[in-house]
Amino acid sequence: MRIPARAANTAVAICLGIVFLFSALLVTWALPVADDYCRAAEPAQDWYSVIEAYRSWTGRWVAMTLYSAFMPRLNILSYAYPAILSLLYAGYCLMFYLVLRLLFAEQLPKRVLPLALGFVAFYWASIPSPGQTFYWLTGGIEYSLPFILSVCVIALLVSTEGTARSASRARMLTCLACVLVVLATGLHEIVAIVLTFVLAAATVIAFARKTPGRVYWSIAFVCGVVGAAICVLAPGNDVRFEVEAGPAAHAGRALGTIVLDFAQQVRGELIPWFTDVKFLAASLLLLASPWFRRIQPDWAQARFWRVVIPAVWLLSINGVFLALAAAVGDSGPGRVYNLLYGFFLLGWLATLFVWSRDLAPELNDRLTEWTRTLSGFVLALALLTSVNTTHALDDFVGQYTAMRYAAEVRETSARLKEARARGELDVTVEYPSRPESFFNADIGTDSSKMPNRCVAKYFGLAKLRRAAPAPLSDPKAPWAVSQAEPTKPSR
Repeated sequence: MRIPARAANTAVAICLGIVFLFSALLVTWALPVADDYCRAAEPAQDWYSVIEAYRSWTGRWVAMTLYSAFMPRLNILSYAYPAILSLLYAGYCLMFYLVLRLLFAEQLPKRVLPLALGFVAFYWASIPSPGQTFYWLTGGIEYSLPFILSVCVIALLVSTEGTARSASRARMLTCLACVLVVLATGLHEIVAIVLTFVLAAATVIAFARKTPGRVYWSIAFVCGVVGAAICVLAPGNDVRFEVEAGPAAHAGRALGTIVLDFAQQVRGELIPWFTDVKFLAASLLLLASPWFRRIQPDWAQARFWRVVIPAVWLLSINGVFLALAAAVGDSGPGRVYNLLYGFFLLGWLATLFVWSRDLAPELNDRLTEWTRTLSGFVLALALLTSVNTTHALDDFVGQYTAMRYAAEVRETSARLKEARARGELDVTVEYPSRPESFFNADIGTDSSKMPNRCVAKYFGLAKLRRAAPAPLSDPKAPWAVSQAEPTKPSR
């Protein structure tokens, strides 16, 4: 049985490598979407614009500061755009590396890096909408970046608990963690709430157990409370909510309706995460692997952690679902659940880690080499046949590839610039269809829609609409630009 088990492990490694390669290469052909154009079209601004946005639209003041500082100076149609997305992708790799290094560095120093890359691939293959965070700069800044920073905060503070750390080293790590707390809470209100809740739980635990780093946890928690208050209580949040929710913004929601919406979100998101074939197969594979059961350190054997870690994990995830149900009722955009799945995945890993020795004796007879082999091959097959992987494969070798899309968008952009130079302000364009892996928020036939207005603003046009695209089988595919006829409705 050793040969099939090794073959299964090899199959998992190969499939994770394929998924990682697909997900990373797609960044090369990512191009701006909707909000990116609006922010790049704004002139370089100062702190007053950030304050005004805080008062009139959003509490994500760090994100607004980043947009004001570099988006107007960035040529978003150049290769600088995918280069920045590549940095965010590398941030995911660094984040998972730090987490796994904290858990496994002493026992498995050579496996930390490949495991981190594997977790990035698993995360990408499992999230609902990779295009909204991996291949969209606005989504990356407001969802990927705060998630990465918040996990790094926890990793830094856990590092201060090491007995070998000097006091000066611990203080330095705490200062860095506090800076990251302020940045993370200022990027998105969901991250602000989750991170502050985790820091509160960790602070209570640290003082209850009188750990050496309890003061450091409490300092970070205070920073989290202040940062979350600044973000969540911003007056602009109410304005944005009223615009997006309409008359229902101030109507209030009945408790029964909130409970039903919460149950619907749990049924539609959380339960599918738990029952996902990839998730189940990966869980069995880890529990069936002897190395995973052997690496549990002494501190993780305390029954206290086997209760606290799963409790904090599930309470934080369900708390966000409840907040979404109370605020908006229906499901949020895919990028919200991408973010929540990241916290879900890390909480699941930590829970398996502290329960591995308890589960191993009970399941030792069942999780034989056959189970390890079967779960490995099932995981490998599930990774290759996941929706995200099949979309990526089609975007590479299908009839309409991501490479072709990127080339045609740049050609269309050049034609729009030419139209503006000719003085045409009301333009209809045959715009290419976006590949499945990318965020589909391109311009439509209605020039009043936000994506149309953003792209028109970027190119200096008054109105921009999309014509019916040319058939993919048409070898000419002109993607021509024509001045709209005001007396005829656009197609």
